[in-house]
Amino acid sequence: MRARAAASKLISVMAAWLRRPAGPRDRHQRRPQPLRTLQHDRQRNRPGALYDGTGNPRDGLTAHLRRLTRRGPSGGMKTFVVLLALACAASAQPSTDQADLALAEGLYEEAIRLYLEARERDGPSAELLAHLADAYAGAGDVGHAVLGYERALQLAPRAGAVRGRLEDLRRREGLDGDAGRGWRDFHRYLTRREWTAVAATAAALLLAVLVGRRRLGKPVIARLAALSLLTALPAATAITRLTLERHRAIVVAPEEVPLRRLPDEDAEETGNVRPGQVVWTTRSLSGSVRVSTPRGAAGWIPQAAVEPVTP
Repeated sequence: MRARAAASKLISVMAAWLRRPAGPRDRHQRRPQPLRTLQHDRQRNRPGALYDGTGNPRDGLTAHLRRLTRRGPSGGMKTFVVLLALACAASAQPSTDQADLALAEGLYEEAIRLYLEARERDGPSAELLAHLADAYAGAGDVGHAVLGYERALQLAPRAGAVRGRLEDLRRREGLDGDAGRGWRDFHRYLTRREWTAVAATAAALLLAVLVGRRRLGKPVIARLAALSLLTALPAATAITRLTLERHRAIVVAPEEVPLRRLPDEDAEETGNVRPGQVVWTTRSLSGSVRVSTPRGAAGWIPQAAVEPVTP
């Protein structure tokens, strides 16, 4: 919003400069312009009016600037002003405010479209992915909603509100998660980068033990060694588990998908998986992927029916 306001102000200033009275040298080349009221000028120079017509702030500001420069002075200063305005217009990208408003008003399909555009433009963030999952949940797309919450928790594993919404959705849909309780799920309380920092700290403590073993006393060495060991073991375990979770996926198909014994549409069914269910992929073949569920069921499903939690 601040970038859009700054662009609007800059365009208004340039518009006033381009309509300034002509100098002595080019007065004979300009026709006398009729007097305009301040309200008329504001209406003519309001870039927000162009947003509604073009749907794109950059296109709107560009068209507005072209209309103004057609009657302005020529020369190097004009080129400089045009380039400066285009650079400012390029930075005036739409934020997620419109998507948030669409989500609040229950326009879930529109909110999904706007959030996806924001993700492609600005990259994923925990807040954006959580709101995108809210929109999917409102639209009834359980699979993509669970996937959005899971990806948001990867970026912000201690976001209690997001975890609560995910658990509520699974409870309503009768879905089983694969998250453990307490210490068995400890590796998901930190991000991979944070666990890497913990491992680096353990390595630094171990290096301090090796370097200072002659200068430090035995009690200090013993404490540093114990602290290094207690730090390195959970960090290594967590990083290993997070690496294995690259095979963790979510069923995003709109309906139940049958598990088949072979990667063939005519093969025998051994069960089914529901939208939003967590599965673990093992291998893929000919557009199909073999998955296993937390309850031990396994089989082949179409590869398009699942998406990995870690993109």
